[in-house]
Amino acid sequence: MCFKRKKKSGAQATQDEPINYPLPELPHNHSPYAPEWAKPYEEMDWFAYVDGYRISIRPGVLPPKEGFDVLNKDEQRLFSAFLKLLKDAGFNPNAVRLERLSGGMFNVNYGDGKVNCYVGKIDVSDPPPAKYAVVKQGASRATKVFDTREEADGYVASRIGYDVVERRPRRTSYMQYLVGVETIKEASGLSLDEYIAFLYRWVNYIKYC
Repeated sequence: MCFKRKKKSGAQATQDEPINYPLPELPHNHSPYAPEWAKPYEEMDWFAYVDGYRISIRPGVLPPKEGFDVLNKDEQRLFSAFLKLLKDAGFNPNAVRLERLSGGMFNVNYGDGKVNCYVGKIDVSDPPPAKYAVVKQGASRATKVFDTREEADGYVASRIGYDVVERRPRRTSYMQYLVGVETIKEASGLSLDEYIAFLYRWVNYIKYC
């Protein structure tokens, strides 16, 4: 469940929010180079609820892509495990700040006013939707590519010697965590449970910050 609100000073939980931790004030980066159309987005915050905790989600590109602030099932499960680890370590689960990048990956940050640091990256996002290529028989390259099967079928209906080929992107996954001041570790192609098993690395780095 997600919602969006306008910026307000001293962001406080409303009575219907099941939150027992303070909500840190979110910094807003006002770029002097931002065009006029982008400025309203800089004054907005987006949030997602995970296990009753409220975490900030910001768009990495403007204007925001539709649904950027919605967590899929794997993201929900991963961040649920992360918030539990934070709570058990004495940190504020509401202080997690996410930035959704253009490909679906998250930059993960933690900031509670006392500890503020970049934690790492995670990508267990859904793959892009399938595309439908119209390929002339005997050719290796597509003549046209459509977003839906219906559009592709309509294109070849009046043409002879063309086939419709579904192109479904393969799902990829990735995680980054930091060790010490300069060491960056990466993992890819793992299962969700394996990524969850690495989450203690994020918590350890927050302790180091």
